[in-house]
Amino acid sequence: MRAKDQDQVAKKCRPKHWARIFGRYSTSAPQEIYERYNECGPVRPDSLFKTADRLKITNSIIEADYGDGGAGLALGPELYGRENPACAYFPLHTHGKRKSLMAKWVPKGWKVKQPLDEICDYFGEKIGYYFSYLGFYCDWLLPLMIVGIIFFIAQIADGQIAIPALTIMAVLTIVWSCLFIEFWKRYQSRNRTRWGMTRFERLEQNRPQFRGTRIASMIDGKLIEYYGPLARLKKQLLSHSVILTLILAIVAAVTGFFFVQNLRQVQDSAFLSTLVSVLNGVQIQIFNQIYSYVAVKMNNYENHQTQSDYENSLISKLFAFKFINSYNSLFYIRFCSTLRL
Repeated sequence: MRAKDQDQVAKKCRPKHWARIFGRYSTSAPQEIYERYNECGPVRPDSLFKTADRLKITNSIIEADYGDGGAGLALGPELYGRENPACAYFPLHTHGKRKSLMAKWVPKGWKVKQPLDEICDYFGEKIGYYFSYLGFYCDWLLPLMIVGIIFFIAQIADGQIAIPALTIMAVLTIVWSCLFIEFWKRYQSRNRTRWGMTRFERLEQNRPQFRGTRIASMIDGKLIEYYGPLARLKKQLLSHSVILTLILAIVAAVTGFFFVQNLRQVQDSAFLSTLVSVLNGVQIQIFNQIYSYVAVKMNNYENHQTQSDYENSLISKLFAFKFINSYNSLFYIRFCSTLRL
């Protein structure tokens, strides 16, 4: 493009055309293209950083290693040891921004749309994603709720649960589930682009709890913390072995409960059936508490390099275990209860 054409394009561009476009800051670029934030009044007028950005920068400086210019303080579970007098750490509210956000978020009248961009700017992207998912999920539940009410009325009118059209409801629910996931992916990608979270993992710094060997990078020669894949694999194998053992313990416990219940001598005992159901419920809660503690310990043991890797690993562990723990009795009833011992 010629210089004359570039000037014409630049003249046609307005500040709104630069909204939610993220790039590296440069002092040589026209400063009017950068959005300014005046969230703290005269304290930080025309700041380049949002409230959440300032907090993340402060936190990264505190947690970053000495070699990277940080304080090297692990602001996490390690901070709350018995020998440490600290009980908690948290940022203070910016009262002016908080007040304006609450006026938009919790109005006196009826308002359906959430101020997601303002929530993200103030609380950060993680909280923004949380409330965007809740709002999206509630919106998608409305059509399913209407269909469910129609079928519920039909069940009441027919006087039975297993009405002939119930299969249609099951098919509609399956279609709704597939569409919900696909449309959420699109909505999530749109939010990721609008909030500047595309490929953010590439710039994510190491967790302060990460322990590696400082070596020179083979790419640019800079000092980096390196943790060998073999050492990580050994720790993951041990961690997964512990998790598998707990899962097998759950399966054994549930199998034992139903084994007692299905004994021919006591099959007609209403008391025993009730007792087995109560014990199964208690077992679910006890194993959830035990595993939540063990999962965090095993996740810390695996020595994940970034916070995203740490959280993804912990979520997968908790989801897999709690799914099996909560629903394995239903699978047993459906597929194994017909087997006579």
